[in-house]
Amino acid sequence: MNFLGIDPGASGGLALLDGEGKVLDLTPMPAGEDDLWWWLTRLPGGWPRKEGLWAVIEQVGGYQRPAPGGRPFDTGASMFRFGQGYGTLRGMLVALGLSFTLRGFTNGAGSKPTAKTLAPRTWQKMAGCVRVKGEEDGPWKRRLKARACELFPDLAGGGKGKGITLKTADALLIAWCCRELVVSGRWKG
Repeated sequence: MNFLGIDPGASGGLALLDGEGKVLDLTPMPAGEDDLWWWLTRLPGGWPRKEGLWAVIEQVGGYQRPAPGGRPFDTGASMFRFGQGYGTLRGMLVALGLSFTLRGFTNGAGSKPTAKTLAPRTWQKMAGCVRVKGEEDGPWKRRLKARACELFPDLAGGGKGKGITLKTADALLIAWCCRELVVSGRWKG
C-alpha cells in the first residue's frame, strides 16, 4: 500500500509514503497540468489504475481574505484558477482509478472509496497541530513544518530539493494522516 497526501494550490505539494510510513517522494506542486499528470502516473501500482494507492486531498472552498486597506486579497480570477486546479487534481485521481464515492472503482479496497478530502482542521488535529486563535500565517506554517520534521527527522535538514519545505510540509502531514486512517481501520466512506 502507498499513501498520497495532496495540498492543492500553487504553494502546495505532493507527498507519497509507503506502507511502513517511509517517504517515497516529496515535491512542491508541479506548475502545469502536464507536469502534475506525469508525476501522478509515475506512482507505484500499475497503469492506468493505481492498485493499493490511498489518497487524501485537503478539502478547500471558495473564500476571500481581506487584504490591508479592506480590498479582497483573493480576486474572483484567482479563486477560479484555484478551483480549476483543484478540480483537475480530483479528475486526475479518478482517471488513475481512485474513487471519492462507493460507486466508483474500489482499487482492491472492497466497498471503501480510496480517495477522500479532509478539512484542514481535521488533518491538523490528527497530526497534533492546532492553530492558536489569532496566530498569523507565517508562524503557523513554520509550526506545521516543524511538526513534519518531528515525524520525518531524516528529511528535516535535507539539502536542496531533498528536505521538508513550507510548500511540502502540509502534503507530508496529509499523507501521514492518510496512512494513519487506513492502517488504524478508521478510513470511512
